[in-house]
Amino acid sequence: MIAFRKGDVDKGMSLYINAIEKSRDRTDYPELNYSALLNFCREILIYENSTENKNYVLSIMEKLPQDDKNKELVNLREQVTALLNNKCE
Repeated sequence: MIAFRKGDVDKGMSLYINAIEKSRDRTDYPELNYSALLNFCREILIYENSTENKNYVLSIMEKLPQDDKNKELVNLREQVTALLNNKCE
């Protein structure tokens, strides 16, 4: 997240992809992977809320299960949804 926020998008993307891949291996804790994916989606939209990025994020979000029990995931999903509802830059 820090790399994204500092404007180093390539490094931010690389770090998030690495975290997503590592969290995918944690079959005992799938919420970790969902959290990494949702954080990644949020940062992409904060960096540039474009139609292209929205479509990319939507393609990721469609594959994630709805988890109403995990408050952190609900909060992250709401943040991403709010960004998706903003007008494109």
